[in-house]
Amino acid sequence: LAQGLTSIPSVTVVPWSTLCAHLHSMAISTFCPFDYCVITASSPVQADLYKALVKRRLDCGMYPPDLEFRVYPDPPKGRVGSGGGTLVALRNLFRDEIGTSPWGPDGALDEGALRSFFGQKRVLVLHAGGESRRLPCYVPEGKLFGPLSASVGVQAACPPVVLDLLLTLYFKYPWVAGEVILASGDVIVDFNVQRLCEEGRAFVRGAICGFGKPAPLEQVSHHGGDMRWHPSSKK
Repeated sequence: LAQGLTSIPSVTVVPWSTLCAHLHSMAISTFCPFDYCVITASSPVQADLYKALVKRRLDCGMYPPDLEFRVYPDPPKGRVGSGGGTLVALRNLFRDEIGTSPWGPDGALDEGALRSFFGQKRVLVLHAGGESRRLPCYVPEGKLFGPLSASVGVQAACPPVVLDLLLTLYFKYPWVAGEVILASGDVIVDFNVQRLCEEGRAFVRGAICGFGKPAPLEQVSHHGGDMRWHPSSKK
């Protein structure tokens, strides 16, 4: 991996009509550019519900047939946050696909096996373990499967949900082998992926690459974010 931190492109708010067009394009998608969509959950009960909801959408033909979904809950002892949830999910993915633990008999991490597996894969991790306390009507299925009021011609058995719009972006993203993308399951974002490869140049990432949306400090204080200060700024 290249070293350094890649500059953060801006994520823009997309008109609803554009998002609906994305859903139309996803309905005819037959190829998925990444290998796994990993969804995190807060508990085994929530994970089982997510699996059932995903299966229903797969049975309706909503997603490319080569897209593999995995759903992993937080450990039984309690919530571990987004960072801990990422590590738990990637560990479980490795274990399920390789058939062994990433730790060797001596308790040491098998870095060679991890590099061999993840170095060839493209993994999207969507964090969806929230309890929807501010939107209690979506508590049963979580905000990731919250329904959207869009007429896109999909089957009535599978009306569009937040997950659909999130996937449309990552279907267009220029993935490379060995890439893991982390995203929130309750925020609908979009950006022009073509700008990442302007003038025919490859999109060169650093070891860590972030995508963000400019926001005032007051708003960021409620959600968290990446703070940057410019010498010309007086604030």
